Amino acid sequence: MNKKIIFFDIDGTLVNNSNIVPESALDAIKQARKNGHLCFVCTGRSKISASDILQYGFDGYIASAGGYIVVEDKLIYESHLSDEDLELALHCFEEHDILFNLESDDITYMDRPTIEAFFLPMVTEENTLEMIIQRENKYFNFQPVQAFKADPKPVHKMCFIAKGQQQVDLIYKILSHKYHIVIHDNFSFDDYIAGEVIIKDTDKGHGVKRVLDYLHIDSKDSICFGDSMNDYQMMQAVGYSVVMGNGNKDVKQYANSICESVEENGIYNELKRLHII
Repeated sequence: MNKKIIFFDIDGTLVNNSNIVPESALDAIKQARKNGHLCFVCTGRSKISASDILQYGFDGYIASAGGYIVVEDKLIYESHLSDEDLELALHCFEEHDILFNLESDDITYMDRPTIEAFFLPMVTEENTLEMIIQRENKYFNFQPVQAFKADPKPVHKMCFIAKGQQQVDLIYKILSHKYHIVIHDNFSFDDYIAGEVIIKDTDKGHGVKRVLDYLHIDSKDSICFGDSMNDYQMMQAVGYSVVMGNGNKDVKQYANSICESVEENGIYNELKRLHII
């Protein structure tokens, strides 16, 4: 068998709703690398907010939905929103009272209402909202949006939480000619609809292609695991795509295979079926 390169989404794929990676997935990745295969993270998260996952050991990562790419500790690609495009997005969100964040390399600019809405779906009897926010802050490094305005840093990507479809329609109307707009069903709840605002030509699929080109690997020797529509471009860029059992029903139709859920050891079982481990 040719050596493969495997790309893993994080949320809903590598981790469950409590941001925990199953031991079976960690064991599978360790075995795959031992067998000579390459394992990469490919996530919409920024570099800093993916740091808790990256510590487990990978051959590289694609962060910020293709906006920040590292191969074997070497940064090979980076993109940022232009000042003009960023100003347009900020005006859209602030004018229409839409919750949002700004993601840079090492800071997540996010006001308190957005932080609370973002992490509310993770609340359980054992983990209060305040406990979750304190835990996640060491990875996200939250700072208020005003801090960005006072001292701007390059921004790779933006996320939003819209209060209903009307706000989502406004986002599409104002920003879709400049950006990819991706809705996240796994982060949406009640009347809140979560999504990403991504620079065109900078998405997970372009990120995968850049890694494959850099390493001179044919796409037929690439595999990906994902769970939502923001993984669609990644799935189109690889030779074999897998969607988690807990994944979005719309994205499942594009997959070569559907494995078990995160909680049911889907990654481990599928890599075994594919004879990677």
